Amino acid sequence: MKKNRFAVVGGGVVGSILAAHLLRNNEEVILADSLKRRLDRITEKGLSILDPTPFTHGSFTVEAKKVCLSMREAAQRGVETIFICVKAPAIQSLLAELKGICRRSRRVRVVSFQNGLDTEELLARAAGKKNILRAVVNYAGRLNPAGAVEITFFNKPNYIGALEAGSIPYARTICKVLTRAGLDTVYSPDIKRRVWEKVVLNSILSPVSALTGMTMRQAMECDSTREIVMELAREAIEVAGRSGVRLHGKFLDFCVSYLTEAGHHKPSMLVDVETTGRTEIEFLNGKICEYGDKNKVPVPFHKTVSALIKGLEKRLQKGD
Repeated sequence: MKKNRFAVVGGGVVGSILAAHLLRNNEEVILADSLKRRLDRITEKGLSILDPTPFTHGSFTVEAKKVCLSMREAAQRGVETIFICVKAPAIQSLLAELKGICRRSRRVRVVSFQNGLDTEELLARAAGKKNILRAVVNYAGRLNPAGAVEITFFNKPNYIGALEAGSIPYARTICKVLTRAGLDTVYSPDIKRRVWEKVVLNSILSPVSALTGMTMRQAMECDSTREIVMELAREAIEVAGRSGVRLHGKFLDFCVSYLTEAGHHKPSMLVDVETTGRTEIEFLNGKICEYGDKNKVPVPFHKTVSALIKGLEKRLQKGD
């Protein structure tokens, strides 16, 4: 494969891990983020990845000198693949910019690198389905006080799928690039099911942790919160099935086993509550409520936690 030029939009945990691994593999990467202080720190100190387990190939630091404050500026430098790594609620603010980029260049492909349902559909409105790939990202991390990103888990592999058949070869190529860079990724012909699997996992425990301040293990070890998690799982699995997505027969057992073994990890929704006060609830539980209503599946637990998280967001954003 000829050398590609990548843009990583979003310099948070997910984008930093992605950009750092691509850079370490000598790929050309432009990192775009709207926070100048974040970019200044990265250009001064580099991208430091701490991987104590290791989940990938160990800890390392790479220089990241090619940065900019907008996706538009990155596109002007001739990028061919744009990884959208901002939180799902921020996608809407990028659509007009993305539409202009894809109108000017037919070569640009866009990879949705977020949690949640239908992020790729939003991006396709601006860029067209043929230009969109959807990823399921199975790594996570946290930013430490020194500015380094610590990988907290990587449940290999990541998955990437295409929205249209003509994009499948490119999706397979990107999977190979990421795997060579140390972020094992495989092409999935059933990316919709992969997305739903992760959404179910994220939506059944994350809001419980965000509302209680509990780590994943604490929430699963407490009988009352564990029962809420179970009810959320049952609702979500039923909604998936009624929406035409068949999860394997023992998926509920898998969810319980997976979450029970998660350890004292703070899910991203709890971190978001503690830091920004803005979560991805609309793209997780909110979407399950939307699909539940559409397919006449009662989802009282998902509606309850969605309402509670929205109320918490409102209070935190007011600074009360």
